[in-house]
Amino acid sequence: MDAFNSIGRIKPDVIAGVDVEADVLTGAFFADLPAALQGIAIARTEGMLAFYNRVGWNPAFLAASLERCVPAEGLDPLRTRYHARDLHDLAYVHPKHFEKMLGKTGAASLWESLKRFSQES
Repeated sequence: MDAFNSIGRIKPDVIAGVDVEADVLTGAFFADLPAALQGIAIARTEGMLAFYNRVGWNPAFLAASLERCVPAEGLDPLRTRYHARDLHDLAYVHPKHFEKMLGKTGAASLWESLKRFSQES
C-alpha cells in the first residue's frame, strides 16, 4: 500500500479508480505500470527499508508530524519537494538530500532525533 500511495501522490491520475483489493494487493497494479513508475515503486520500497534499518521501527512514525523531529528549516522543502506529511514519509527521502537541506551537522542531528523517536514506547 505504501508504494501505491506514493505513486498516487506523484501521479494521482494513475491510481484513480484502482481497486485496492483486486489490483494492488494482487500485484497487478504494479505489473501494469510503465517502467518509470515501477522503478519509483522499487526505489521507494528500498529507501524505506534502508531508512528503518538505520533508525529502527516504531509504528508511531506513521502518524507523527514532521515537527516532532525535523528542524524548522527542513519542513517546507520536505512538504513541497517530497510531499512529506509525517515522519514515515522521510523514509522516501534520500539521505544525501537531508544533507543538502540541513547541512551535515543538521542531517546528523536529524538522524539521531529519528533514532531516539524509534526507541520511544
